[in-house]
Amino acid sequence: MKADHEILRVGMEQVLNRGTGTILKADSHGQLVHDSISDAWMIDIDDTGLGIQWMDAYIPKDCHLIQTLSEPLMQYAHTAFQLDEILICHQAVLQQPLPQRSASLTICPADLKDIPMIESVYDKVSDAELRLILQRGNLFIGYDTDGHPVGFVGQHLEGSLGLLEVLPSCRRHGYGAQLEGFMLEWMKDQNLIPFCQVETGNEKSLALQQKLGMTVSSGLVYWLYRGTD
Repeated sequence: MKADHEILRVGMEQVLNRGTGTILKADSHGQLVHDSISDAWMIDIDDTGLGIQWMDAYIPKDCHLIQTLSEPLMQYAHTAFQLDEILICHQAVLQQPLPQRSASLTICPADLKDIPMIESVYDKVSDAELRLILQRGNLFIGYDTDGHPVGFVGQHLEGSLGLLEVLPSCRRHGYGAQLEGFMLEWMKDQNLIPFCQVETGNEKSLALQQKLGMTVSSGLVYWLYRGTD
């Protein structure tokens, strides 16, 4: 089983393993990586002063997305890079086989006609980002036995499972677990690390991760990004 710090690092490992991450700086204290797909700058370092030096030297001031595992570096980046939005998450990683579950949904790749339905209930990514996720083939729709859409799931540009949403009229049927379970298996089949991030305080989502047998970090991942008007 991975130690807690290894669990927190899987986002960085994901972009390196899939070949979209570039190591900009690395030594015995940590690593600074840039991902070409999400344009995210990811830093994991045990020395705050050195981390600030690396950030100032390598990360452009107009960047729009930074991930750090350090609260002091989060606070520094918030001011130095004028990133006004902060998302604080636990990380959950699949380290064992998924439990056997009934599968009542048919899950298929999404297409352009599904965007209005998705955007009507999900606003955590921009339209441009949603379309890029769709273009990359990383977005799926779940249909019930009558062929009606009940929800969707996908993979964020930086490599984590996300965009998990069950339509309001279709909740309390276990569809969320089916959608996430499908996506975790899909990620495994793609030789990707099956992981997701859960915002602190989201007890419902944390309970779902535990139900699926995910290992949840006790430590935190900090995302900073530039909000849209």
